[in-house]
Amino acid sequence: MILQELINLYDRLETSEDTEIWKLGFSPESIHYAIIIDREGHFKGLDDYRTIGSDGKLHPSVFVVPKREGKRAGKANENSPYFLWDNSQFVLGVEVKNKKTKPKPQSHSFFVDKQKRILEETKASNKDVTAVMKFLESGQAKEKLLNSEEWKTAVEENLTGVNLSFIIEDSENDGFVFEQEEIKQIWRDYYAVVDQDVPQRYCLVTGKKAPVYRLQPTIKKGVGNGGKNDIPLISFNEKVFESYNLSGNENAQINRFSAGKFTHALNYLTMENKHNLRIADTLTLFWAENNRSAEHFFSGLMDRPDTDDEERRQELETFLKEMQKGKLPSDLADDSRFFVLGLAPNSARISVRFWHTDTVSKMGKKVASHYQDLKIIPQNKEKDSLTPSIWQLLIETASQHKSANIPPNIAGPVMRSILSGTRYPSNLLSILIGRMRTDQEYRRLNYYRVAFIKAILNRNFNKELTVALDADRKTAPYSLGRLFAVLERTQEDASGGSLNATIKDRYFASASATPRVVFPVIIKLAQNHLKKIKSTKPGLAVNKEKLIGEIMEDISDFPKSLKLEDQGEFAIGYYHQRQDFFKKKQKKITETEGEM
Repeated sequence: MILQELINLYDRLETSEDTEIWKLGFSPESIHYAIIIDREGHFKGLDDYRTIGSDGKLHPSVFVVPKREGKRAGKANENSPYFLWDNSQFVLGVEVKNKKTKPKPQSHSFFVDKQKRILEETKASNKDVTAVMKFLESGQAKEKLLNSEEWKTAVEENLTGVNLSFIIEDSENDGFVFEQEEIKQIWRDYYAVVDQDVPQRYCLVTGKKAPVYRLQPTIKKGVGNGGKNDIPLISFNEKVFESYNLSGNENAQINRFSAGKFTHALNYLTMENKHNLRIADTLTLFWAENNRSAEHFFSGLMDRPDTDDEERRQELETFLKEMQKGKLPSDLADDSRFFVLGLAPNSARISVRFWHTDTVSKMGKKVASHYQDLKIIPQNKEKDSLTPSIWQLLIETASQHKSANIPPNIAGPVMRSILSGTRYPSNLLSILIGRMRTDQEYRRLNYYRVAFIKAILNRNFNKELTVALDADRKTAPYSLGRLFAVLERTQEDASGGSLNATIKDRYFASASATPRVVFPVIIKLAQNHLKKIKSTKPGLAVNKEKLIGEIMEDISDFPKSLKLEDQGEFAIGYYHQRQDFFKKKQKKITETEGEM
């Protein structure tokens, strides 16, 4: 199912006028330098095609080159080299590594023979390729290159090898030789007939008989943090995985054209940021069957937000308001399918974390349900989003608020629960409560973390917590959270707002876990704070005592301890009460300004 949908995606992209995807037999690869030669194959110079990246370092440029799908396997042989480009080991017979060179004459012989074989099998003739062959067969031309200052600089500046290709000086064709349409056709002709001697099998995807790759093509870009490049989705790297005397990928018989298509589709999705989200060790890929608006919409739900994209924020909040009315925006009222694939790195192959498919409209409704569970009164109406992205939520599970510290194996299950409308991962609340205990005060109970806790409590534990303060809610955890907020506010009022730290800094974690131990202590402290307030603002002190009394009427006894979900409810009660204080303060300021 996954492979079929990826192949379908490739077929759609290949015929699309709006999207470019490389054809079978071609691949985007890095080129460091261009070898400039004349018509006689004489060396004329070495042009640097590296550019400075966002990290301030030099990186090779990427070109779509002739290349069979898959990674070069094992020891160099006659089939290893590429057509009209390769690394220096093959093009020049010199390996570059750690600022040193090592002769590789046999690899160079393989490269020269491969170029000849392609030209012979396709019966092709091209004067630019002839110039390249003259260079390759001229020891003098290569020697001149290897003694040039440009080459010495290249060796010094590249630790892990260099990829090279050819440009013909004064050619009527601009750019690299491999970019010419005539050269591409030569390669296509060769690619169409190569592997004819490979045993043919019935393809598991198409059901048709065709050559099967011994080694499956690889995904170019690393999957997940620290993921290696060029690893396959499918592989049988140990004998124990094989059956029926079949070797390697004969155990998963997929013809080379199908393999090329699904691999190109995967490479396209991993390279296009609008189609992927990378969190911790999971790379989530998403695409629509035929609804581009849905792809744009869901990409905004998943990735870290652009704080300057007010239009995007309004679009998502309009979606939520429409869903609350029971309506889907017209762009999402669509029964075409939407696909989400979660991948994670592994040493031998890519691991599939999850696969979810649904109609665009059903998925939209499930996302809206997720947002409804999250909904809570914001701390800052201008900055806090009613539609936080998945990244904004998962970053609340990370120490030091760093993406690299998001716990492994959490992004995939969270994504799956949102898209399928099922319970959030069982360990998620524990992680968030843990962060609430250990993080710095200003981050401990921020809007996004509290919203996430509320969503988990409502969906997983049927708590039915409201958006804002619910004075009629009489449960002990909620009332204890409210009481803690009132006692903290009493301390703040007594100090006149000049505190460096409040009871929250010292007691919040223990009060939410073991109320019976902590609350008698902080209530006693509050009595001293109330005395101080009475001396300057007796009316305020009366109001505080009244509110404390009303809340404590609902608490028959301080529990010895609170379960994890009750600690979460404690946090919501605290947050609701704090925001209610702030709301009343803002209202009072507004009324005062109106009277002026």
